[in-house]
Amino acid sequence: MITLYGRRNSSNTAKIYWALDALGLTYDLRETGRGYAPTDTPSYRRLHPHGKVPALEVNGGAIWESHSILRYLGAEYDTPLWPTDPVARAQADAWMDWIATALVPPLGRYRKAEDAEKATLFSPVAAAFTALDTRLCETPWIAGETMTLADIAAAPAVHRWFLISAPRPALHGLGAYRDRLRMCEGYRAHVEAALD
Repeated sequence: MITLYGRRNSSNTAKIYWALDALGLTYDLRETGRGYAPTDTPSYRRLHPHGKVPALEVNGGAIWESHSILRYLGAEYDTPLWPTDPVARAQADAWMDWIATALVPPLGRYRKAEDAEKATLFSPVAAAFTALDTRLCETPWIAGETMTLADIAAAPAVHRWFLISAPRPALHGLGAYRDRLRMCEGYRAHVEAALD
């Protein structure tokens, strides 16, 4: 039995909802985090030592951090979203690391900033998304010719890029990529419909 701890409006949990649905897996959802069950209790900290969401409880163990959960699901269940070829898998894995370390942090700082600070924080956000656009002008999906878990990992940040009201550079590769994401039910249901 899989138990997922998270909330619908969490970008990190959205990735897991999408992956679980894409794999056709049933799970018990325990709504947890801001506005739901607390994450600072001893029982929850046994699942996730840092008290964040999501956390996945499986086979008596717990997995935390959204990209680690995605990798677990890819390894545990047979899916083309997680290539079996080691080089192809490493490419998807590398992009997932880049998303977590280079794409999401500047966007998060920008979104949390006061309006007066946003102008000074926008440049690193634009630079990260421009780098992603460069890649998406070369390949239809982040890790290559087919969709992988790297695309699920990037989807919430891509969605939020298009919500920025400040003038944004025209990133045509990224725009076409979002159109491809919108063809995926998981993106529409768990990212576009759930996240602001």
